[in-house]
Amino acid sequence: MAEDFSRATGQPKSIILDGCSYKVAKLNPRIVGELTAWLKTVVPNPKQEALEYMKGQSDEVAKHIWSGACAEAAYWPPDITSDEGRKHLLLNANGQVELLYALLHKHAADFTREKAAQLAERLEIEDFGNILSLSLPGEGGDTDPNPKGSPVVGAT
Repeated sequence: MAEDFSRATGQPKSIILDGCSYKVAKLNPRIVGELTAWLKTVVPNPKQEALEYMKGQSDEVAKHIWSGACAEAAYWPPDITSDEGRKHLLLNANGQVELLYALLHKHAADFTREKAAQLAERLEIEDFGNILSLSLPGEGGDTDPNPKGSPVVGAT
């Protein structure tokens, strides 16, 4: 019953990372925006890349390059849940920090990017996948705010 209530209300799920319990925020427009903004810094804009490639090309070749870039730009930046978006967030050290910070600081005001970087160094790739999974709407997870008596980050 508690899990059904948690799903219906979008309540955060708990996860134990490096011996501490953290509440994982559900994805919302603000968090998606933060992560998408970060993706824009690491995934090149196809149109900007095309402008470089088009220099010195004939008009016909430039049109072909620009058409391809426009088609790619329709999917730029990648969605955070797409294969490419997840690759950057889960397999890139800076992406892991951004993911941790975006999903954990909402429920722990003292959780900084510096703390996210320190935690990211101690986690396994599966931990990041679990965090992302718990942030998705309707996903299951631990609804106990303090499973197994672990210290709760952000508790006062």
